[in-house]
Amino acid sequence: MAAFDARVVLPFGDGDQTFRLALAQLLELQEKTNAGPMDLFMRLRGTSWRVEDIHETLRLGLIGGGMSAPDALRLVQRYAYPARPLLECVPIAAMVVGATLSPPEGESVGRQPGKEEAEAETGVSPPPPSTEPAPSSGSAPMSSEA
Repeated sequence: MAAFDARVVLPFGDGDQTFRLALAQLLELQEKTNAGPMDLFMRLRGTSWRVEDIHETLRLGLIGGGMSAPDALRLVQRYAYPARPLLECVPIAAMVVGATLSPPEGESVGRQPGKEEAEAETGVSPPPPSTEPAPSSGSAPMSSEA
């Protein structure tokens, strides 16, 4: 089984960029933002993010994606705040962290999701179990009203 890569290509700056938060980048990101990956993801998806959450995620993600540290810093300085509005970069930073947390679409890691996980992923709850007694064999046929 191949190792989980967490690489994602997203539009940023002057074109599509490869981002990846490998273990070294994740550890540095935790130190810089004082948050674990899930906490940081939740901050970026909500309203409690900080400027360093965005800058450090983008910078370290670019480095993990193969860009040199000086080039990554230049790109973030050129295309993130204050050069561009913060809200333009928040979704990109969230996707970079999110790629580290979840498998690529169509792949599963570990066990299959249970009812609660499936509901959380789809947003749809299964119907509750029926409390009505099962029909007896001699019951009248059901109506076909629409």
